[in-house]
Amino acid sequence: MLKANNIFIPVNITDAHWFLAVVIPAAGHVELYDSLGRAQEQMGKNISRSPKREAAVHGLPKKPWSVGTMPCRTQENCDDCGVFTCRHMEPMSKGESAIGCGGSSSYHRRRISAELLSGSL
Repeated sequence: MLKANNIFIPVNITDAHWFLAVVIPAAGHVELYDSLGRAQEQMGKNISRSPKREAAVHGLPKKPWSVGTMPCRTQENCDDCGVFTCRHMEPMSKGESAIGCGGSSSYHRRRISAELLSGSL
């Protein structure tokens, strides 16, 4: 885990809402991307426990970890948090900004469906 550049973690809260946590081990940082703007910093602190434990197991020096809520595109309704979580991961995995994800939520739903059906996802 600690050798990865970024670790993408889709987080579900009480079976009602999804947001994205991105662990950046080299920086000792957890970024939270929430399309409703309600990401809980405590969840990020909980997520940072795993790389801290792994570092201790491998005898690596301790370092402070930080958590930050990051700007991202907001969803248009209360139903598309999972769509936006998936769509934010794609450009971010290529080193691009999540804010630039254009198109309506119905466009993204259709695109995900087409990619799944074609096997290109």
